[in-house]
Amino acid sequence: MDRRRYLRSVAAAAGVATAGCSGLDVGSQFPDLSVAAVDPVPLAEASADVAVERGFTGDRPATLRVALTNDADRERTVRFLMGLPFPPYDGHQSDGDGIVELVPRTEDYPDVVPAEPTRGCWAATRSAGGEDIYVGRTLAPGETLERRYVLLSAPRADGCVPAGRYRFEKERYADTGERWGFTVEATGDG
Repeated sequence: MDRRRYLRSVAAAAGVATAGCSGLDVGSQFPDLSVAAVDPVPLAEASADVAVERGFTGDRPATLRVALTNDADRERTVRFLMGLPFPPYDGHQSDGDGIVELVPRTEDYPDVVPAEPTRGCWAATRSAGGEDIYVGRTLAPGETLERRYVLLSAPRADGCVPAGRYRFEKERYADTGERWGFTVEATGDG
């Protein structure tokens, strides 16, 4: 076997043997997210859905979609505290000290969502919470009100989003006097 053919075969074998082993575990820097639980909505003839629309990447923070559907056969007006259908709110880690924040993707919060991660973390630059203001929305039969939220480590949190379950809950949801919320689980490194 000539030298060139030998070197090519060694290079090919080395390439196959080390495929996927760059030493950089891309993707483990940010946790994976899933929705662990969604409470029944405390509104008659209504339903809610929460979904992870996009996970964390080096280019963008994670995005969740929260939706409320009017399952009644008539119009209904629903009043919410601040953001529809869920206000900006903190999620507290059930088995630790982690705090994350849901921030509506609106022009109201351009200085809260950073353009890039800071020290490898997607963290809010300030809290998105504000004063308690009720807003109303009339939903037609079958109409769904949905909003997308960016999930960030809270500005007062120490570090990134550690693995664990985070509970988002609102008292007096939709002016009912009852609580409603959901739980998001972060797994892997964060």
